[in-house]
Amino acid sequence: MTGYSVSRLYDKLDYTQILGNTLTNQVFGTADTINTDDTHTNKISQEIRLATPIGPYFDWLVGGFYTHEDSPWALEILPVTPTSQRLGSLVYTTFDSVYAEWAAFTDLTWHITDTFDVQFGGRESKIRQTFQETDVGEQYVEIVENTTSPAVTPELRTSQNAFTYLVTPSWKLTPRLMLYARFASGYRPGGINNVIGGVDLPTEFAPDKTRNYELGAKGSAFDHRLTFDASVYYIDWSQIQLSLINPDNGQNYFSNGSRAKSQGLELAAQSTPLNGLHLGGWVSFNDAVLTQDFPPGNLVSGAAGDRLPYTSRFSGSASLDYELPLRPFTAIFGATASYVGPRIGAFQTAPQRQELPGYTKTDLHATAKKGQWTLDLYINNLTDARGIVGGGIGTAIPSSFGVIQPRTTGVSVAWTF
Repeated sequence: MTGYSVSRLYDKLDYTQILGNTLTNQVFGTADTINTDDTHTNKISQEIRLATPIGPYFDWLVGGFYTHEDSPWALEILPVTPTSQRLGSLVYTTFDSVYAEWAAFTDLTWHITDTFDVQFGGRESKIRQTFQETDVGEQYVEIVENTTSPAVTPELRTSQNAFTYLVTPSWKLTPRLMLYARFASGYRPGGINNVIGGVDLPTEFAPDKTRNYELGAKGSAFDHRLTFDASVYYIDWSQIQLSLINPDNGQNYFSNGSRAKSQGLELAAQSTPLNGLHLGGWVSFNDAVLTQDFPPGNLVSGAAGDRLPYTSRFSGSASLDYELPLRPFTAIFGATASYVGPRIGAFQTAPQRQELPGYTKTDLHATAKKGQWTLDLYINNLTDARGIVGGGIGTAIPSSFGVIQPRTTGVSVAWTF
């Protein structure tokens, strides 16, 4: 499997509250300040797998994976007039980060009996990251970074190795009911922080790791008109990664906390009570909290029992689809309603954190199929709900919030060949 992608992001942010009344006003005599970001990522990935049975009792899979991501970034802080006319450049920053990973993995499934299997798996990864930055802007570099322009950061490098594993026994009680258990480890790479000179922030952050325990059941009933999936889980999380904002200059950086846990219950079901009518839904309860206080010297406050950022205790979704033959087409009409419960924002230097209320989003769609052609009409976020997903206290601009995509209508046409 080979993949190649190019993604680009360009945006403008109002930085008046962050720099306007101090540095921009001091240098250019105006408070109005805009921050522009222009970045793109070139990514290539390659995965090779070999799967084969070994006698009547074993199935073996072995493979390799490689990815390379290059992400050049340009950032400029601009003083502007009240009508957004550019007055100059406070600083122009370019930096380039590269992420590369090599991995080898294998799975062995042991069919102990006709109804009882155990899967064993392991993955070894090698990760390399680099980062280099150049800042151009005489006044900004001299005042903020206490050096001369251009300020060139030597290339920084970090290297990590990770081994993860899994053990998954499964037991088919009947042809329509299976019980399973899963014990697995997880790993998320650390990285390099973009640290502005003179600011006491960590230049690197460590990987975080998890140990995951899960018990579940999957099955069907009533001649497959009802299918269900239920599971309980517990995740032990160490060295949790925190995305933080330096209140002095709005700079985003990453740091590590202590230990945390996430435990909960998930239920999902799909039903076809009548021919052509499909009902589905799922509910989830999640308790995600710190299990240890943050270590001394950490720049943010966190105590055992505090909720993890942006985690909802309760969420759920319900869907309805009705398939109706309308010759020469097959028509499908459907609706989905999803709910995300209240959450709490990122950890802060003080115990107070941003509260994010729960929200509900409703989507509608109508589909017509004929042969290889599919026409889909949709309205997403029908009620134009303003579900808040981030922002507020502790972010670069505390008075701003990120919301879900507003009401969106559209049409798509697909041809399968």
